[in-house]
Amino acid sequence: MISYICKVLFVAIIEIAILWGISSYFGFDFITILFMGSAFLALFTFMIGSSGDFFTKRAEMGVFRLMAGAYTPKNEKITLRAGPFLVGSILSLILSFILAYI
Repeated sequence: MISYICKVLFVAIIEIAILWGISSYFGFDFITILFMGSAFLALFTFMIGSSGDFFTKRAEMGVFRLMAGAYTPKNEKITLRAGPFLVGSILSLILSFILAYI
């Protein structure tokens, strides 16, 4: 559990540092860049960490059509793996809301 929390904090710190570098390089507001970047990365990691989603169904449908109906589509259970990258992105998204209202 300690290693998971350390990984989450490491991901959040690296993500915030990268977004701070982007905001200072381009001269944009840090809070705005932190919100937009964290929202994008949280959505991206959510799509990577989930299974049984829209993209999986479309891939199975393509195989079904390619094999002329000889393939039986599998019905996967929808799962979400909450890895450190997803939790770190959500943590930095929450930090952007906290910093916006302080």
